[in-house]
Amino acid sequence: MTSDRLSFSLLRHELARQRIYLMLAVVFTVLAWTAPNFTSAHNVMSIFKATSLYALVATGFTIVMIGGQLDLSVGSVVTLGGLVTIGLQSQAGWATAILAATAAGAAVGLANGLLVTKVKVNSFIATLGTMIIVQG
Repeated sequence: MTSDRLSFSLLRHELARQRIYLMLAVVFTVLAWTAPNFTSAHNVMSIFKATSLYALVATGFTIVMIGGQLDLSVGSVVTLGGLVTIGLQSQAGWATAILAATAAGAAVGLANGLLVTKVKVNSFIATLGTMIIVQG
């Protein structure tokens, strides 16, 4: 009887740990049954296209947070990249515009990194300042 209680307790604990994945599976299953076009290739590609920017930003932000820091300038840098790309694409072409936007984002990231590591400014304050500067 004790081993049954132990195994049930372990199962219940594991289900509690994995509940977000179980909920995701339930939502996906319900949508697949109720919305016939939900699992179509076109819809799946649309979802991937819509979330790709967020996935890239979240990946970088996760690395910063693993390092124990905080970056408040992420949204402003993404906006800056979009503005640089749109502003240059008609004159210089898409490839050059994307490279320029990447360089602009890298420059802000370098400034943040130097402020935090060399000048020893708190990452919250440094990225708050660069966020305000980039927004301007």
